[in-house]
Amino acid sequence: MEVEKKATEALESERKASREIKSLKDKIKLVEIEWEKKLETVKAEELKVFRSSNDFLVHKLEFTIESYLKCMVDYRFTVQSLFSNINLSKLDADKDEAVDVEEEVGSSDTKVALVEVAEATS
Repeated sequence: MEVEKKATEALESERKASREIKSLKDKIKLVEIEWEKKLETVKAEELKVFRSSNDFLVHKLEFTIESYLKCMVDYRFTVQSLFSNINLSKLDADKDEAVDVEEEVGSSDTKVALVEVAEATS
């Protein structure tokens, strides 16, 4: 009898521990879900702040300028490859000016001008 009683108590204790473990696992899942939601909210807020900043606008403008210049070079190369007999010398008329602009993209004066444009548009 006493052995059966101890076995019953042991089984009951094991069931109680299993229920408690399950309960704790459920709580952990709820906390993880809550933290994931908070993290997504914070990410969204920080991204919104960055996108409205002048730094982002400057990066965007610099990227646009660099992309435009690269695209024009690529486009010209493609046109020359496809139409070898076409005369593109008129495009070279502003070549010196284009080089200056390309060199100045990274200069501090250009960055200051970009910030001023960003502030003016805000």
